[in-house]
Amino acid sequence: MTSPWELPDLVSLRLLVEILDRSSIGAAARQLGISQPAASERLRALEHRLGVQLCVRSPRGVHPTPAGTLVRDWAADVLSGAERLATGVAALRAEQAGRLRVAASLTVAEHLFPGWVHALRRTAPGAVVHLEMANSTEVAAALRAGRCDLGFIEGGSPPRGLHSRTVLHDRLTVVVPPDHRWAKRRPPRTTPEELAATPLVVREEGSGTREVLERALHPPGSRTAPRAAPPFRAALELGSTRAITAAVLAGEGPAVISVLAAADLLGRGELVAVDVAGADLSRRVRAVWREDRPPAGAAAALLAIAGRTAPPGAARQAPRP
Repeated sequence: MTSPWELPDLVSLRLLVEILDRSSIGAAARQLGISQPAASERLRALEHRLGVQLCVRSPRGVHPTPAGTLVRDWAADVLSGAERLATGVAALRAEQAGRLRVAASLTVAEHLFPGWVHALRRTAPGAVVHLEMANSTEVAAALRAGRCDLGFIEGGSPPRGLHSRTVLHDRLTVVVPPDHRWAKRRPPRTTPEELAATPLVVREEGSGTREVLERALHPPGSRTAPRAAPPFRAALELGSTRAITAAVLAGEGPAVISVLAAADLLGRGELVAVDVAGADLSRRVRAVWREDRPPAGAAAALLAIAGRTAPPGAARQAPRP
């Protein structure tokens, strides 16, 4: 091999990385969906083509030679670059086709996104928007995996490894039926201690709503010992705000939800908002994206719309990096 244009194929490089990472030809073959004899033959062909011994086989497994360790690391870099190329080309192709892939947490998807898309139609009437609804942790995972171009999440800290921008501020509120004892207080109120001791209807782990509730009941710098369990009692864990409000109406327990999600029920008097003295239930709604895929085209237009649209019950925050 005398030039970069004579590099081995990507499948052979991936096979080498899998073999050395797993110390097993058989395990690597299963991972790639090929037979072990085919994997062994491809490895021999790779060593022959490179003119370098890459592996040492023994009853205890397959181990790299010093040269094999170097080649494995170089191969991993090539594979990472090839993945970035494939992801970038796919995103460009989708953008040219006017397709925008968005992942949004449930509160954003149900209460903010429809208005944003309606406004986007005036800027990019030909855009085809695909929305994936998930909790905040899953939105970050979808971005890292390249399944979407732009994400929207709620919660405390931005996800690691992603760029973010605050588009607005939201707040949570405790909600109960009108006949609940907290609703009969004047004004309706409770304490963090009483809230923590009461079985609640809560969102699943990974949601921005749950993160804010945990932070409010166990704030940074608290003298309380680090917890192995949430600082509240869960009566039910549910995956959507609508399911939670239905459970509260059915008498399953109080819940902490966004004022955006509670507005209609509060306005009709079906639920009552309860103040929690001294608890910080505020949160940010953030746009998030990958560093190598900054918002462009329809994604940039949607980001701008989200940053200048203040929904009822939420204070608009000027976009900032």
